[in-house]
Amino acid sequence: MKLNIPIEWFEKHITADGDDDAIAGFPAFLATRHEPESVSFGTFIALLRRRDGLSIEELAARAEVDASELRDIEADENLEPSVVHQLACVFHLPPKKLMQRAALTEPRSSVVREDAVTYAAHSAAVAALSSTERELLDALVRELSGTE
Repeated sequence: MKLNIPIEWFEKHITADGDDDAIAGFPAFLATRHEPESVSFGTFIALLRRRDGLSIEELAARAEVDASELRDIEADENLEPSVVHQLACVFHLPPKKLMQRAALTEPRSSVVREDAVTYAAHSAAVAALSSTERELLDALVRELSGTE
């Protein structure tokens, strides 16, 4: 694969990034490869929402929950089991496994590890997923669906 990004783009972003020129305009989240278990629950939900092209309000309507609860979840705060269950239904994921991913229940095996780290940036926008985000999200969904 060949990227056709002009040198000016890199120069602009290197300058804007200050001392962190190693990532040259790319969010730190995309600068390194991440394993599925390292993604926080809030980031996982945000990726699912963005994959489906939903705003927080649209997802809230589909899940029949308050939009503020989804904002809290995407910020990795105040996880309610009932909301996580509703999200599992909307995204067609096994509720028990999503509860485990949210660290609301304990897994019966070490397949689902809850040593997730929270990424610095959470997107509330309905931006298209990058190929890296799509690959990471697909791996997470496969893990929860048991299709690995």
